[in-house]
Amino acid sequence: HRRVMAEKGITAKAEQRAIKMFAYANSHPGLWKVGMMAGAHAASWFINGGKTPLKFGAISDWMEARDLPEADGESFRSWFKKHQAQEKK
Repeated sequence: HRRVMAEKGITAKAEQRAIKMFAYANSHPGLWKVGMMAGAHAASWFINGGKTPLKFGAISDWMEARDLPEADGESFRSWFKKHQAQEKK
């Protein structure tokens, strides 16, 4: 079972590093905020017409069947704060 493999540390080294990097970023709010803003901005470069040109091995077919929303370069958090401030006026 996948969970047992992960608990025993039998997963790929790249996967272990990715999880450690995610955990580090997730435990540092400032770093997480910068990463989310950068990700929202970068998504606008990759998502065109609801599709991403990036193909990732076995999930290529899955990604091809999905439509992604057009990215506007703004994170949900910043959008929410802006609209919350407008409602208070």
